[in-house]
Amino acid sequence: MFTARRAAREVYSEPTLHDRIRALGGAVPCRSRDPEAFFDETFTGIESAKSTCRACLLNTLCLTEALARNESWGVWGGELLRNGAVVRTTGSLTSASPSPSRPAAPRQPVRRAC
Repeated sequence: MFTARRAAREVYSEPTLHDRIRALGGAVPCRSRDPEAFFDETFTGIESAKSTCRACLLNTLCLTEALARNESWGVWGGELLRNGAVVRTTGSLTSASPSPSRPAAPRQPVRRAC
């Protein structure tokens, strides 16, 4: 027999990040900061944003959804993303390298005008 409760169970899916934020009443650390802080280009700014994320109960879900959306830039779930991949920082953005789980794109030879 078909019931509304059975139909609800069949269509149920995992709550999204936004669903969980609403369930917490919007009380997540990133909501109390300027959104630009998560797109800072300095090492200090990035580390500050990462520490904000690490204090959040939803950081794993945030990172998972950001990777699924192929976010091009920013700190998501306590990790720096660039071009849809986690980037490990080692002191400056110029020395950042892609995560071993996603190989770096092949470098193109640089043509120099002589």
